[in-house]
Amino acid sequence: MLVLEDNPLDAELVVRELSRGGRSVAWVRVETEREFVANLSDDIDIILVDYALPRFDAIAAIERVRRSGLDIPLIVVTGAIDDAVAVECLRAGAADYLLKDRLARLDQAVDRAIAERRERRERAAAGAALSETEARLRRIAENAHDVIFRLDLVPTVRFTYISPASREVLGYAPDELMADTALATRTLRLENLVASSVSSPHIGANPRSYDYVPVRSRHTDGREVWLDHRQTVVLDDDDQVVAIEGIVRDVTAQYQAERTLREARERMAQSEKLRALGQMASGVAHDFNNQLSLILGYAELLLARPGRRRDDGALVEDLQAIHTAAEDAAAVVRRLQMFYRPTESEGPAATCVHLNAIVAQAMSATEPRWRDQARMAGVVIDVLTDLADIPPTIGDAIELREMLTNLIFNAVDAMQSGGRLTFSTRADGGHIVLCVTDTGVGMPTRVIERAFEPFFTTKGERGTGLGLSMVYGVVERHNGTIAIESAPGQGTTFMIRLPIVECDEGPIVEADQMIRSAPRRVLLIDDDPAVCRLIARILADAGHLATVADGCADAFSHLATSAFDVIIADSALPSWEGDHPVIRMRTLAPVTPVLLLAGFGETSEITAEPSSHVAEVVDKPIRTKRLLSAVARVTG
Repeated sequence: MLVLEDNPLDAELVVRELSRGGRSVAWVRVETEREFVANLSDDIDIILVDYALPRFDAIAAIERVRRSGLDIPLIVVTGAIDDAVAVECLRAGAADYLLKDRLARLDQAVDRAIAERRERRERAAAGAALSETEARLRRIAENAHDVIFRLDLVPTVRFTYISPASREVLGYAPDELMADTALATRTLRLENLVASSVSSPHIGANPRSYDYVPVRSRHTDGREVWLDHRQTVVLDDDDQVVAIEGIVRDVTAQYQAERTLREARERMAQSEKLRALGQMASGVAHDFNNQLSLILGYAELLLARPGRRRDDGALVEDLQAIHTAAEDAAAVVRRLQMFYRPTESEGPAATCVHLNAIVAQAMSATEPRWRDQARMAGVVIDVLTDLADIPPTIGDAIELREMLTNLIFNAVDAMQSGGRLTFSTRADGGHIVLCVTDTGVGMPTRVIERAFEPFFTTKGERGTGLGLSMVYGVVERHNGTIAIESAPGQGTTFMIRLPIVECDEGPIVEADQMIRSAPRRVLLIDDDPAVCRLIARILADAGHLATVADGCADAFSHLATSAFDVIIADSALPSWEGDHPVIRMRTLAPVTPVLLLAGFGETSEITAEPSSHVAEVVDKPIRTKRLLSAVARVTG
């Protein structure tokens, strides 16, 4: 204790009063300002000061303690003091004041002053710790890669803090967002949360924390940003929501990675489905190709019949339509093979094609869909053409027809309430431009960007996502380009540019001009008797002698007893003692060439080695010209 008193007896009196209750008091008496200042230290618990000293009074002592920065309670103890002086001392900073002749409450006054100092120091320490914590948290927030925010809801809705990461994540400075609450709410994608909190501020309607799935926002540079939210509500004493605090994290990379993985899994699942489809299709395609062989073969025989009347145009037209439909059906089987075994697919058959004629054929072939089925559904689709005089070019007519068929079907699906489908062609420099335009629902940009991706579809379970990818593949194989012009509610235009390649359409060959070569002896074996009869008919009409074997054993018997110029065998014959029958046939007739009839790529077992047992493979369905040309080539 430090006692500022010029009267030693008064100082002792005060000390004895404090010691009366058994308190141990260590004290120092000083009289002058110099002594007072020299003894000031943080070890002193209390200072007792006489108000009126000759050269240094209580008010000056209080000021010196304040200037020292020390928190030491000071009690004024004096002989006489009026109320005004007492108030002046208390205002200056004295903890209390007492009269020397009334020291009964000195002990209490000292205890209270020391206790108040202890509380002040504890509050100061707590305040310092809080300030340090706040500073530390602010440093963390200021340097975090996530956007940290506080949104006050009362008395008005406004952001009181947004961390600097908003500039990196969204392109906006914190001050810019805090100055525009609507912009910040929209950019941070907090609209629903704010609306629910404002409309139902009670805790019963608002859980304390929110955990959102990623939502999409946009950076100021235009790129798409995916945000993940973590936030909690701040409540007042009545459990009313008064603020929202949270973290907004940029999860764009993670979201895109997850989306890529999800799409890859979907593509894998679709690929597995297609592989299973291909495996199932391989079981039925052989039989299907056999039936197509009959349709194509007999149509070609009728078209080539010498006695046919040349002026019977209607019959010829009907036969040509049957032939074209069967060709297109065969192309469907080939596409199944392309998806099942894409490495075995072939490029387009290079022939001279007229694109306007292909447009007309595709329109005719799909008429039941865009006219009949549409009318049954109560809608009308008008089909218009604006076809310019364009030169022929090199292309695969079957692929181009199928390309247009897919575009027509897509257009019909987009015009559920009816509309207009327009085909137009024109020559543009070294290219032919084909436009297919519908007045349907149109496509947003995000759909246009992915329209040609395999397995991407907006039709749900009704779509496979392969139609437009097939269209893109056809255009690419023809060295062309395709572009989409569309917008929601404004229809869609597919613009296809194909290079003009000069081609010689060749002389017009009459249908009855059968390919002729020297008569050959042919051994024929196929698992379908109807196909055998057709091939035998084709060979006989071309002047060849065909022997039809009734099964593998019969074929081996013929080869053991007779000589043949060529063997025509089906690739799907049942195995013979573990090997394909062709291998046994080559053992019996090693110099006789073999033509293998393949329906769905089943030839790998026999044609895998360079020294193959097969001279040539002829795809089913059988075409007269291909078959006879192959016979002529392998028999030399």
